[in-house]
Amino acid sequence: MIASSIRRVCLIVLLVNLFIAFGPAAPSHAQTKAANATAAANANTAAAAWSVKVNGGIRWQQITPAGALLVATDSSLAGVDIDHGQVTWEKPELAGIAADSVRPMEDSLLMIAERPDLLTIFDPVTGAVVFDSRKLALSKVVTRRVLPQSGTLLVHGQRTEGPAVVALYDLSSGQQLWVNDSLFTQGDAPKKRGFGALMQNLTRMVGSGTELEVLQAGPDAIIVHTLMGLRSLDARSGAVRWSASLPTQRGAVARHDRRRRPASAPVPGPSAPRARE
Repeated sequence: MIASSIRRVCLIVLLVNLFIAFGPAAPSHAQTKAANATAAANANTAAAAWSVKVNGGIRWQQITPAGALLVATDSSLAGVDIDHGQVTWEKPELAGIAADSVRPMEDSLLMIAERPDLLTIFDPVTGAVVFDSRKLALSKVVTRRVLPQSGTLLVHGQRTEGPAVVALYDLSSGQQLWVNDSLFTQGDAPKKRGFGALMQNLTRMVGSGTELEVLQAGPDAIIVHTLMGLRSLDARSGAVRWSASLPTQRGAVARHDRRRRPASAPVPGPSAPRARE
């Protein structure tokens, strides 16, 4: 019994010695250091595919729908090619612009940058400017619509002095195709006097500050709706081809009057007497 126990202990000791002698060896300090250095180098290589140096402190960055990277600094707004890591353009006039003042334009890949003294529409990939409000001396840009069928941009705005203007620009080149400053004039409409003249001027003033609704934009004509009525513009020259006033909704006013009328009061008709209210 005792001999059997001794043999069992000796066998266990032998197995432990064999595991220590032939088992997996622990990595040395030098091996561990080399492995850590390799991992760090690989991480640095992956994190730094490219780097770009810009002028001034970075305020914000954003990727545009066109795939360009915009970087705003204290000295400019810059466009970066994310495939090659190169600054492709810079706009010093947009230095320090806020992030919420640069946004995509509706129905296009263009970007709008807006500040109190400037509104510009540009291509974020090339930096090419399609529209700059300073060239028309606009104090407020009211309408900006891309017309995909003709590849143009329709802009309408107000000036500090003078009438409101409407202009058309080529999207690919940014060339101004025409400008019209008579859209909100009375044209052939008869001039009124007294209170009628006051309402005419008020309608013209409010209409020039209201966004245009583009109803049709073809190769020959652009039809817009204003508070003064419908206007058809020649797509090549911008001249007003015809205008039409829309009828007032008298039926809506009559229905409103009937709702206000007491239930016991008769509704006036062609021969019914009017009830006193």
